[in-house]
Amino acid sequence: MAFFTSTFLAARRKEWLDKIAKAQYRIGSTWYDGAITSREVVGNSVVIMVSVTDPVSTASTIVESRLIDVGGNVAGSRSENILKNVNQGVLLKYEFPINEV
Repeated sequence: MAFFTSTFLAARRKEWLDKIAKAQYRIGSTWYDGAITSREVVGNSVVIMVSVTDPVSTASTIVESRLIDVGGNVAGSRSENILKNVNQGVLLKYEFPINEV
């Protein structure tokens, strides 16, 4: 039997969404801002979609991505290895299930 109510957990998921201010990705040693295109709660998961456009005019590799909170702190990051061709866009998906276990 669960301790937390579904209403309480739904509110915590919404709070997580509200605390993410921006997304960034790194090519080489330089960080770029991505555009958060959607943020929603889907079932028990917080889902954030980020669109990446190519800031450089050559093929490049995204080596890391991260989410920044409203205080300007890194909320979390992950290593990537995404090869981008010239003028190619990339869509990053972050999905975080928040459940009572």
